[in-house]
Amino acid sequence: MPTVLEQRVRRVLATLTALALTAGLSLVGVLAPAQADPAAGTLSWGVKESFRSYIASPIAKGSVTVGGGATNNGTSYGFAQTATTFDGSTGLTTFAGSVNFTGHDGALDTTFENLRVRVDSPTAGVLVADARGKSFDTGGAYELLDVELATLALPAPQVDGDVSTWVSAPAALTAAGAQAFAGFYAAGSALDPVTFSVVTEAPAEPEPEPTTPDPEPTTPEPSPEPTEEPSPEPTTEPTPEPTDPPVATFEPAVSLFAADGTTPLASSSVALGDTIVVKGSGFDPAGNLAPAGARPPISAGNPAGTGVRQVRRHVEALCWCCVEHACRG
Repeated sequence: MPTVLEQRVRRVLATLTALALTAGLSLVGVLAPAQADPAAGTLSWGVKESFRSYIASPIAKGSVTVGGGATNNGTSYGFAQTATTFDGSTGLTTFAGSVNFTGHDGALDTTFENLRVRVDSPTAGVLVADARGKSFDTGGAYELLDVELATLALPAPQVDGDVSTWVSAPAALTAAGAQAFAGFYAAGSALDPVTFSVVTEAPAEPEPEPTTPDPEPTTPEPSPEPTEEPSPEPTTEPTPEPTDPPVATFEPAVSLFAADGTTPLASSSVALGDTIVVKGSGFDPAGNLAPAGARPPISAGNPAGTGVRQVRRHVEALCWCCVEHACRG
């Protein structure tokens, strides 16, 4: 913990430092403002000329250290663009690197890093940074993130393709920025102008849709072997000649029945005047057909052959009507 004497020394030193910083300290040659011509995608800023002069004076006996890829050309510090959302009108651009100022054997220690420029309109922007260091009055450490250090009065940009460049934009310290400078400067104090270039990031090309390669040509499977047995080999044997159909044979027979037509007479005696039924079978229906009127009582077209004559001999004693019945049977 600082002693009372140390605190008094710090207060006196802080007062002298503030006066020297405000006056620009004529003890040291004044550096000319940076006239940087930055390459595409860079930010060039000298912070504040009087502050740099004081750090280098015999009073502070300080030093300046850059890191994270930042550069120092003696009058300004350069930072490279890492990302942007700037669309040609508005957007935020981030620059990599840091710059650290020390003096008075470490009692003064201030670092600015992760600088960003936010373009809000064609004429207005803001310089944003993270700040950390020691309080020159108490010696306590501090860290301020995303501090809006200064407002920027933007000139018309110089546009070359996808690169927009603002040259020497005037910067004015904000109240939050005054805290980052350990209270050495009041809000509204002029800081060194800011020159920065932004490369507009082209929209990413859409990934092409994956294409399915054409399938490899396939060799068709051979058709299965035929399952049918092949036709037999032709034979040399001659085809047999067609044969005549068998000759039909007829065996005529005569049966005698009682008058009911169903009771066989067999050897039963028959009296004169009895009615009998004679049935013939086995006759050739197409043989010996009776011509019209030739063989009464047989009508034309009916069989009138040997079988009928045999029936006549068996029943010649019967009456004519009985013969007629027999023939019809």
